[in-house]
Amino acid sequence: PRRRKRAQQSSSCTMMRATCVIAFACFLHADAFVITPRTSPVRHMGPLHVQEAGTDLGMPPSLATLVEALRSVGDDRTRFKQLLFLAAQADKMDEALKTPENKVQGCLSTVHVFAELRDDGKVYYVGDSDGQMTKGLVAILTKGLSGNSPESIQQVKPEFIHYAGLGTSLTPGRNNGFINMLKKMKLQAELVGGASEASEETAAEESASE
Repeated sequence: PRRRKRAQQSSSCTMMRATCVIAFACFLHADAFVITPRTSPVRHMGPLHVQEAGTDLGMPPSLATLVEALRSVGDDRTRFKQLLFLAAQADKMDEALKTPENKVQGCLSTVHVFAELRDDGKVYYVGDSDGQMTKGLVAILTKGLSGNSPESIQQVKPEFIHYAGLGTSLTPGRNNGFINMLKKMKLQAELVGGASEASEETAAEESASE
């Protein structure tokens, strides 16, 4: 009986971990879906809950929803697998964008991030790293920050990574690297945003002179 009970418990844990991974895959394609926590039934994250977390840490809704999904998993091992899953699903970065200007300094792995301001006035990112765990962190930032204004990106606090439950997976070196990634992306947002404002001012001046 004891062996049977242990086998049942082991099977139950394996199924729960598989459920979490599948749910996270679905989340990447449906923002309203949230991972099943290990200790509670399936639930949907209300917009108010996400908004409160985002306000405290300066996260825009897109990043707050992703962070809440990671946080809702009580198993560090499964959360780490989801980080690797994010790395595998990240958009491919054009090799031509991996320039010295786009390289993040102070990271244990080689990291590049690129930002562009599109016609909707929002910043969009793409990034890459030669380390899978670091690539997962890059994916969180590029997916979570893309589609937001330069001003809102400046408000994001790096402490959100600990709120997401990934703090235990970060060595001091990786933590510093993550902070440097966010700093680089904020700087890029400021630069592309400033260039847009400058071009708008120039256009306005030319129009007035005509």
